[in-house]
Amino acid sequence: MAGDALAAYWPELERAQALADKALVKGREAQADLSSAKSRLSSPDSWVEKAGKYNRQWPGDERGGSGHP
Repeated sequence: MAGDALAAYWPELERAQALADKALVKGREAQADLSSAKSRLSSPDSWVEKAGKYNRQWPGDERGGSGHP
């Protein structure tokens, strides 16, 4: 009885497994793309932060820097 049920649903189970495998591959690719994008974003963010700190070290501006090095 169980063997008959498994035999009847086997093609559907194979198809479902194939779709799940494809979804897993796509998910892993998306995660890699996200990680890559985050790493590219961190570099410009650090430069903006450094520029802000550099600007604040100069007196003469109400925002903390004169805007002139």
